[in-house]
Amino acid sequence: MGGIQFVDQRNGDKCYILRAELPSDTTLENVDKKWFGEAIFDPQGSIAKGINIDDYKVVSSQLSSNIGVCPEGVCNYPRRRLNIKYATVTGNGLRVERRALVDSYEVDNVAYMLMATQNAVKFEAKGRERETVEAMVDSFRLER
Repeated sequence: MGGIQFVDQRNGDKCYILRAELPSDTTLENVDKKWFGEAIFDPQGSIAKGINIDDYKVVSSQLSSNIGVCPEGVCNYPRRRLNIKYATVTGNGLRVERRALVDSYEVDNVAYMLMATQNAVKFEAKGRERETVEAMVDSFRLER
């Protein structure tokens, strides 16, 4: 699991671009939502390296079709949206509750994901900060 990471130093919000090979005989549409949590928070992955993850749970998973414009015309890509709860432990031992939204697409049996995370209090307040997280994952597109 490798990828790109962006951290907003002002508030600790994070955005990741990740990829993980789907288990054999599965697709983005039928893989268990638990797999996403295991792939995202894999101890060898880019998120868990250097951060202590206390626990995590994939709260919900929704499958939809996203119609995007491709060079050849209109394409239909299956898209999966996940809502995740997790907690990190800071260097001084404090537990920080976080929430994440993940959008995922599949290409050649690989799941490509954009994960935007935020402090749980801000996320659950459903204000401007939450709207920013939702806009980030809504903007994620994949084209061949």
